[in-house]
Amino acid sequence: MKFVQVLVEGQTENEFVDVLNDYFQVKNIYLTPVIAKTKRPAKGNPAYRGGIVSFGKVEFDLQRMLQDSSTSLVTTMIDFYRLPTDFPSYHDEKAEQGSLSDRVAFLEEQFAKIINHSKFLPYFSIHEFEALLFTDTEKIVQEVVGENSKIAQKLQKISEQYTNPEEINLQDPPSKRILKLLKSYDKVAHGYGIAIDIGVEAMRKSCPHFNQWLTKIESI
Repeated sequence: MKFVQVLVEGQTENEFVDVLNDYFQVKNIYLTPVIAKTKRPAKGNPAYRGGIVSFGKVEFDLQRMLQDSSTSLVTTMIDFYRLPTDFPSYHDEKAEQGSLSDRVAFLEEQFAKIINHSKFLPYFSIHEFEALLFTDTEKIVQEVVGENSKIAQKLQKISEQYTNPEEINLQDPPSKRILKLLKSYDKVAHGYGIAIDIGVEAMRKSCPHFNQWLTKIESI
């Protein structure tokens, strides 16, 4: 069994790693989510968890995780949407040129160089977790409100405007698109169930960057 630690942004991603874990265990790979700490208070008090507020805090968590000798790989699941601007090379010209996939690949490459560890695999979700859910818009609607073909069709039309769900843009990201049509959508309450219903294989087929990440995990 190969053990992988995944530094995640919050509770939604934490639960999604459980979905990935079910998928990977048959491949003899076990994933453990670790929610990023946003604050380290005085000794004896609990740390605040959830959200990515700075690169420095992420680097601190990763370096600690990489010290675990039982771990074969340490990776991340951090949203590209609202990524803190102090991440490596964020303001570099290359980070603002080329295709979206090229820009994200460049930032991941710079991230890896700074961490500088053979067991580290950086991954930014494009643009956020909800992009994966646009793989099947009917499943989103069913989980939140039950059958509603009109809302499902509206979500599908959004998806069809892009080459793949990961292209849904920064100005109006996937979660906001969902909330406009499904006011009761809650990413923590509904995200896990939608992901289970869609399935990892379907997400891999629709979302190329996500698929590349899983392929790299499989190669350890």
